[in-house]
Parts: sequence; structure tokens; C-alpha cells
Amino acid sequence: GWMRNEVMPGDLYSYVEEKNLQVKLSVNGTVQEAMVKDGYIVMKKQQWKKGDKFEVEFDMAVRKVVTNENVKANNGKIAFERGPIVYCAEAADNPNGVFSLKASKFKELEYSYDSSLLNGVGKIIGRQKDGSKKISFTAIPYYAWAHREVGEMAVWLNVK
Repeated sequence: GWMRNEVMPGDLYSYVEEKNLQVKLSVNGTVQEAMVKDGYIVMKKQQWKKGDKFEVEFDMAVRKVVTNENVKANNGKIAFERGPIVYCAEAADNPNGVFSLKASKFKELEYSYDSSLLNGVGKIIGRQKDGSKKISFTAIPYYAWAHREVGEMAVWLNVK
């Protein structure tokens, strides 16, 4: 599987859990073996012809991210990514506040595409039951924040 440290070495940040994310490769509609080495897909040498169609699909799971402990401002906090996109929580989606969110409460994380939000963006929704009360939070791509209303925003959310 593909892991970030194959692309960018270092320990500035890491994922809370390991996920075996797969790469699927098709040539002209036929699935091929996709071997990933040093962040590149390696294929057996073949005779390619004009018009050959290559399709690559990358698994993109919602991932929890922590920074190196030397990044003091982010100790006790996590962020969320899906694929190469970093997400943030905004007050527009979280009316009870962003800075008071406790990210560790949200075990169920779901990705969905919302065509009506900001002309279409993917969002992450976290859900949790607190007794009989259901609580949730919504995160949007970091690049899309500050387009609705003034309010709290955070990429790094408190764990406790």
C-alpha cells in the first residue's frame, strides 16, 4: 500500500492508525497489477499505442493525523485528511463552536460529497452518541474555508 512517508520522508506528522490503501490500475479497461515503489507505479514493459487509455484509482480514506511532539501548539490535537486534502472545522457547520470540539469523541467518520456546499466540496462528518443525545461535527477542505460567515475555524482539533 501507499504510505505518505514514501513520498515525503520525515516525522513532522503521522497517522493515528495504519490503513492499507490500495492503488488500482487499468489499461484499456483491463485491470493491471499495480506495484508501487518509492511513490511511483511500476509496470511491466509493454508495447503502447496511440489512444491507449490508462486509469488510476487511489483509495482515499479519512485519516486522523498527529504532529511530532516537538510541535507544542498541536500537542493533544488531531487533524483530518482524505487523500491529499487537509480538512478544517468552521463555525458555519458547527454552531456549538469549533474550539470546544473534542475530536476523540467521534469514532464514526464519514466522507460525502455535497454538491450544494460551496459549489461542491467533499466533507467529513463525525458522529457520536452521548447517552440519548446525538452529536456531530462537519469538516470541509481547508482551502474552502472563510467563504460563508465570520466565525471560529480550526484544522487541529482538541482530543480531550
